[in-house]
Amino acid sequence: MSLIAGRKRRMGDEDAEQQSKRMKLTYGDYTIGWVAALPEEYAAAEAMLDEIHEDIPRSRGDPNTYTFGRIGGHNVVIAGLPSDGYGTVNAATVANNMHRTFPSVEDFLVVGIAGGTGLTKNADVRLGDIVVGDQVIQYDLRKELHDQKFQTKAFPLRPSERLRTALTKLKSTHLKDGSKVPTLICEMVAENPKMKSFANRRSLKDFLFHDTYNHPELNNTCDNCDRSKLVKRKRRETNDPKIYYGVIASGNSLIKSPEKRRELVEQFQALCIEMEGAGIIESHRSLVIRSICDYADSHKNKSWQPYAAAAAAAFAKELILAMPISEDQASKMGTCIAGGSDYSQLMNSS
Repeated sequence: MSLIAGRKRRMGDEDAEQQSKRMKLTYGDYTIGWVAALPEEYAAAEAMLDEIHEDIPRSRGDPNTYTFGRIGGHNVVIAGLPSDGYGTVNAATVANNMHRTFPSVEDFLVVGIAGGTGLTKNADVRLGDIVVGDQVIQYDLRKELHDQKFQTKAFPLRPSERLRTALTKLKSTHLKDGSKVPTLICEMVAENPKMKSFANRRSLKDFLFHDTYNHPELNNTCDNCDRSKLVKRKRRETNDPKIYYGVIASGNSLIKSPEKRRELVEQFQALCIEMEGAGIIESHRSLVIRSICDYADSHKNKSWQPYAAAAAAAFAKELILAMPISEDQASKMGTCIAGGSDYSQLMNSS
């Protein structure tokens, strides 16, 4: 069970007596920043919160819109990108504004969907799988040479040591007990019935076509695509998402080209391709968590986006629950969460 499952509520909806027992949270109480680009990613992030807090007045000069809440013993602030703008620059701007308003945020997570690189010699990344960025490479950072040639100037960026040690702990837990991602997704839908499509994996189809076979322009789906052009892959024993750790390629272009996909695999051994991570990790040593919604080719469609958003958000929650909290955090949480409930009792109930 997630913490206080079934009792999630918005601070400010309780009566005055309960509110009087609370310590009003301030900018300095939030230690984890979560960036989500798409509405589906933002909805999944909010749905993973154990508790949603009342809003804090907007800081002067900060155009971001936030959701505030708690996961386990950590206070989390969530921000989205502008509705008409994606890419590394917009992501960096949102993260920088968040850090300026919330200087206490020590760990940034970039969570959402991505295009997978499919079956390669190093991995078999499928739709719904999760890719965690041990390294992020901005593949479109390059130097122009003569004769219209370019030299890639990209270099790997890594998350902070705090986040990497938390990943080590979570990997260990997964080896012993398995991942809680499927359970967390089910809990999310139980508490948010309108999000059933975010857990609807079984009805979704996973087609990986050969690089040379392009999607017919007039077809909205792949239902009528030539099945003889599918890449042959081994049948999996379970529908649960597989978790990969490795290189994420990040850039400012929406990739729908198997040739570009192959290039990024050959050059960087990339497991997936996305558009925001490189804008944040360089300045804030963030961790990029992605779930695969397409194969970055002409067969791209949006049917997998809700499930992939939920899978990435569930992994992010599982990671946050594995992260240690400071004595100061524990003291504050013991006073202000669950209407004055004892913090140690709440943690023991998880």
